Amino acid sequence: MAAVILALLVTVSFLVHELNDRPASSSNGVTPFSIALPPRQELAVNNSQAVVLSPDGRYLAYVAAENGVSHLYARRLDHFDGAAIPDSEGTTFPFFSPNSDWVAFFSQGKLKKAPSNGGVPVVICEVPTFFGGTWTPQDVIVVAVPNYGLASVPASGGSLQKISMPIKDIIYPQGPTWFAGGEWIAFTDFMVDTFGQLGPQEFAFDTAV
Repeated sequence: MAAVILALLVTVSFLVHELNDRPASSSNGVTPFSIALPPRQELAVNNSQAVVLSPDGRYLAYVAAENGVSHLYARRLDHFDGAAIPDSEGTTFPFFSPNSDWVAFFSQGKLKKAPSNGGVPVVICEVPTFFGGTWTPQDVIVVAVPNYGLASVPASGGSLQKISMPIKDIIYPQGPTWFAGGEWIAFTDFMVDTFGQLGPQEFAFDTAV
């Protein structure tokens, strides 16, 4: 009995020591906050994602409309003002790179990327239509193209490459998202409101495009 009590005391002591040694930044608490848009701006929600937080939690990208024209804005959460991204008229579905240094978006028939702290965007490729994208740790972007499927393109730029999918029906993919180190891609089929996913055995990225 004494041995059991001693073991429990050692275990509790170890756990208390480990928890006390954890840095404060490792806590997973929820921090509520609100951000007011400048006058004459309104969030361009419509049918696309209009707000996205960077993976490291430092940047916020949002699409706002002013006088009927929408633009992309990027803002550090420790700053009061957001920076308008040039050449971003009609932006939809912004998303960040895994390291949070870039924000990618669809505008004027092109997939573009711009520095998260503001700056001139770079064209990655042309896209006929766009229903969301995700930037994988392999530095490959996967985009959803209605009535076409999923396609990939190097984040550095190139041509879209269709991703073969183990289904025969035409799908209307929306909002692809990577997980499990970028080996899996999850998406929604907008037309039938179902959830799908592709695993490492079902597709491969070609970064030599």
